[in-house]
Amino acid sequence: MTGKELTPKQQVVYGRLGVLIVAVVAGLLALDTDNSILDLVGFAWAGFGSAFGPIILLALFWNKLTSAGALSGMITGAVVSFTWGQFGWLGLYEIVPGFILAGLVAIVVSSISPQKDQGIFQEFETMTNEMEQIKN
Repeated sequence: MTGKELTPKQQVVYGRLGVLIVAVVAGLLALDTDNSILDLVGFAWAGFGSAFGPIILLALFWNKLTSAGALSGMITGAVVSFTWGQFGWLGLYEIVPGFILAGLVAIVVSSISPQKDQGIFQEFETMTNEMEQIKN
């Protein structure tokens, strides 16, 4: 994180704000009486998969992922998934475009934002070497 670290009180406030936002979105989705529980669960999983899936994979297999890239990718995945799901373009499940665009945005933003912690590269290389030793 750049700048000041959050105080415990600020962390609680931001956590509560996040819960409030999720509750408002859930309430708005529940207003649509045409949706079934299965539709809502599928929509939620698409959002989670789009937001977090590419970031988890990049964090595990690509040592150049930055926090700015990860945050940008998560936001992109969630927004694309939500928007795509509302309009149902091309009849395509919203996780597909959300996942692809989140991954691309994370890679592009990580490529143009500076990597501040060189320890991450070292830790990644150590882990990669240990995995190679386990395989052999």
